[in-house]
Amino acid sequence: MSESAIPNKLHDLPLKEADILCIVRGGGDTSHATFQPFHSVIAKDYLHELKRQGVIIITGIGHFTDEFIIERASTFNEAMPTAAAYI
Repeated sequence: MSESAIPNKLHDLPLKEADILCIVRGGGDTSHATFQPFHSVIAKDYLHELKRQGVIIITGIGHFTDEFIIERASTFNEAMPTAAAYI
C-alpha cells in the first residue's frame, strides 16, 4: 500500500462541511505494509485539509499502545476502532 492510498480512496467522495469520516482499522503488527497509509504525512495533510473544510474526522486505529501520524489530523481520536464507534 502506498503513502497516498488514503487520499486516493477519499478523493472521489463528495465530502462536505459537517460530514463525518471515520477511519478505523484493528490492531496487528504495525510494521506490516497494511499500516503504511496510517503513517503517511501525505494522508495526514490531506485529512487536515478536509478538517479545515469542516469535515469531522474520527480515527480509531490499532490498540492503546499504537500511534499513527494521521491521528494528528483527526477531530476525534480513539485508541481502538470499538471506542471510535461510541463517539
